[in-house]
Order: sequence, then C-alpha cells, then structure tokens
Amino acid sequence: MADNAIDQPNATPSPGDATVPTAPVESPAPPAPAVPRDAQMADLEELRSSLLAAASALQAQSARNAEIQRLIRDVRTVTQGAFTAPAPAAPTARYEASGYTTTPERDCGCSCGCLSDQCCRFEIRFDSVRVLAMQPLELDDSNANPWGELEVKMFAWVDSGLGPLGAIVPSMFSDLSLRKLLQHPAVPVHVNRTIGTVEVPKGKPKTIIVGVDAVESDAGLIERATGGRDEEGSASATMTLDCCCSAPSTCSFDVSFTSGGQGGGAIEVTFSANKRC
Repeated sequence: MADNAIDQPNATPSPGDATVPTAPVESPAPPAPAVPRDAQMADLEELRSSLLAAASALQAQSARNAEIQRLIRDVRTVTQGAFTAPAPAAPTARYEASGYTTTPERDCGCSCGCLSDQCCRFEIRFDSVRVLAMQPLELDDSNANPWGELEVKMFAWVDSGLGPLGAIVPSMFSDLSLRKLLQHPAVPVHVNRTIGTVEVPKGKPKTIIVGVDAVESDAGLIERATGGRDEEGSASATMTLDCCCSAPSTCSFDVSFTSGGQGGGAIEVTFSANKRC
C-alpha cells in the first residue's frame, strides 16, 4: 500500500505542506519614437523667424514712439513761445495833425495806401478857380455889367492810369458864381475839393492827368437870346509825382468856353498833389 502511494504522481498535498506564490513578470515599455533631425531644424527655424519678426515690430514701434515724442516737444515749444511772446503793438493811428502816418505792413501793390514803406500816397485836390475872361456877347455876363457873373458847374477829374475819377463842383443842382472887373484880375475862388488819391512806388516817378469839364449856364431869357445855349469847355494837364517831393505840387491851366453857346469866356483852374504818407 505504501509503495502504491509513493508511486502515484498526482498525489494531493497534505494540508500541512507550505506553498510559495510566484510574482508576475512585467514586460519592458516600448522605446519612444525618435524625432527626425529635419523636423527639429524646421522648428528652430520657425522660432528664429518669429523672434526676428517680434524684434522688427518692436523697433518700428520704438521709432513711432520717438516721432510722437518729437512732435509733442515741438508743439510744447510753439505754444510756450506763443504765450511768452510780447503783445503786439497797438496799431498806429491813421491820421495825425500833419496827415497820414506810415505803417509798413505789406508790399507796395495796386492799392498800397499808407500800409507800405515801398510807396507813397498823394491826395489830388481841386484847389481853386478864377475868371480869366467874361462873356462879351452876353450883357448879363460881361464886364459891361458891374453885377455880371459867370454861373459855372465843373467836373474835376484825375486819371492815374485807371480812367478818370473825380467830383462835380459845386454840385449837380447848383452853380458856382464867378466875377471879374474889367481893370483887375479876378480873385481865385477856393474850392478845396479832394477828387482822388494816387499811389506812387518809391524811386519811380509817376505821371498823372488832371482835367476839368465845365459848363457856363445861361439862365435868363436875354442870355438865351444872345448866347443861344450853355457854353462848354474842357481842358487837361499832366502832373509828375515823386515820393521824394515833400512840398505839394501844383498845376494850373486855362479852360475856354469854345463849345455849345456863343457867349465865350474862360476860366483858370488850379490843382495840387499833397503827399500824405
């Protein structure tokens, strides 16, 4: 029996026999895949490009900031100069007791007036008129009549190159009465009417024309019967203006009534050019 138990290969162990458990064997982790060298170079090149782009953008922003700071400094400089600059001088009065004053503010042009030191201004005045000859054919206006007089209306004008400009003397609705005794020269009748202004460049004299268109009115029936109608006359003369002249320039000439009626007669007119600035 005992031999039979020993010979059995699949005998069941007894409860008293000790058993040792065995630990499971772990398999090793697979190795990480290797990164190709070309991919690494591509990543580095991309990083380099990004850094260069960022640096370029930073430089551009710095340049813009510097330009803005420069503009701010310029604005501050200008505004500080404006606030610290002295106040402008009060404008010079246009008139003084001696006439106009010069305020050089612009170049001499077509109408420099008294605003430029490159030119001067003359005031042209119709100063006076007097009788040279009464009307022998009209008794009321002849020397034979102690109360005889010429009733004259005139248009006094000046032409500085832009056409005649002037004034009616004494007015549209009245006449100027002029008298002369046979044995004495007539007394000038002062008019003192400004008829225009002329601007003259300094260092370059300028010639102007002054003239008078006159009418001797025939108001009464006797004058109408003898003279026929109003007598008319016209004459002119030239004046040369120079800024170097400080004294007024004068010009006188005769106006004969040779047109219109037959009464005749003549007057003398006087103009002056007064430098104002």
